[in-house]
Amino acid sequence: FLRQPFFNGFIWFRLGSFLAALLFLIPAGLRRRIFNMGKETRAGIRLFFLGNKSLAGLSFILLNAAIFKGSVTLVHSLEGCQYMFVFVLALLLSQKFPQLLKEKISPIILIQKILAILLIAVGLLILWLQ
Repeated sequence: FLRQPFFNGFIWFRLGSFLAALLFLIPAGLRRRIFNMGKETRAGIRLFFLGNKSLAGLSFILLNAAIFKGSVTLVHSLEGCQYMFVFVLALLLSQKFPQLLKEKISPIILIQKILAILLIAVGLLILWLQ
């Protein structure tokens, strides 16, 4: 990204990832398992999977755009913030929809998770101050 435009760097990075992924198709047994997985799933799960992968692709593009614009270290360290959002979202979903998400919530577990998030935040702060 330092020597070429964003889209060129993005294309080269994705091309390298694609070629590396092709290595998984070399063993015949693994190749059959990969291509037969889609036949075993229901339509609702396929739609959920497609939506998930679409959002993941969008996030990857946005992540690479952020790396292009700023510091690689800072951008990747900010990914640590996702743990806080997942924690809060899991707490809310487990309270609102216990049949959807069963989360063990005890004082000890809450303290452990909050301490872990605080440690990540301190690491981000140290990185940001450098």
